[in-house]
Amino acid sequence: MKKLLYGLIGFVVVLTLVLAGILVNLLLIAPKPPTAIDTLTSIADTHTLPPLQTYSARDGAALAFRQYPGAADRIVVLLHGHTGSSVEMDRLARGLSQAGYTVLVPDIRGHGASGSRGDIAYLGQLDDDLTDLMISIRKAHPTASVNLVGFDAGGGLALRFDGGEYGGLFDRYVLLAPYLGFNAPTVRAGLGGKAAVSVPRLFALAILDKLGIHRFDTLPVVAFAIPSGNPDQTPTYTMRLWQNFGPDLNYRGDFNRATKPIIILDGTKDEVMVPNQFAPNVTWIPSVKAVYLLPGLNHRDLIVSPTARDAILAVLRGGAPKGAASAL
Repeated sequence: MKKLLYGLIGFVVVLTLVLAGILVNLLLIAPKPPTAIDTLTSIADTHTLPPLQTYSARDGAALAFRQYPGAADRIVVLLHGHTGSSVEMDRLARGLSQAGYTVLVPDIRGHGASGSRGDIAYLGQLDDDLTDLMISIRKAHPTASVNLVGFDAGGGLALRFDGGEYGGLFDRYVLLAPYLGFNAPTVRAGLGGKAAVSVPRLFALAILDKLGIHRFDTLPVVAFAIPSGNPDQTPTYTMRLWQNFGPDLNYRGDFNRATKPIIILDGTKDEVMVPNQFAPNVTWIPSVKAVYLLPGLNHRDLIVSPTARDAILAVLRGGAPKGAASAL
């Protein structure tokens, strides 16, 4: 009986060591960034950027945002996409401001001047940060109409927020080529070649997370194709930032829980998303009021093109973009 017990103990010890060795080896496999693509370069007129301001998050952090002047009763919050910051939204923010909207563009935590680059403290922290920003806006403008416009991963985060506990804080959600998850039918493989994920590292970290081990949570799991030396962009994400900067793992659940109107816009030439897949995958969702495809526009065009700006303004005013019929 003792031999059997000792043998069992020995087997468990060996198995544990083998598994530990496998996990350590997997953790050593870091993501390799694809070749940098010019579409991810900075697109702002940096010499005319509004100065960074800060608001206080619930953990005491001072999170950065830029504000563009406009009417106090018409406010737009703009969320940037993967790797970006408030800088990349400058042209769109300036265009909406010139049309009379007060525009606030935060540096999402883990990007720009907010927090540690490429990481957050816990899954759900971005939701909390957005809630804290909205609370500060409502204190200053209690009766204003406030719209949330999100681009790329910012669109996915906007969807996540609409389906969350505080989704009712915004009046309308406009999603620009929204990222619905790495395996969603609306997303091209590897974000169209702009991202590389270390699947072994993701797998290992998921196992450790289940075991309550968080020592390796700061390791990057995804790397992006960005030009070297670009100070406005974030080259890698940890798993918790990668999971939080976008919708829930099941984006359909966020759509189901959404309580405020959602309008989706994309360009017909989007090289990161699959534009003709949005409508087929949201036709059953009551909260989605329209899906508009803008002829000839690519991914980046959605935040720099005057055509996209005019389409967004039409949607914010309750109308439809010229030259783009709803795909629903």
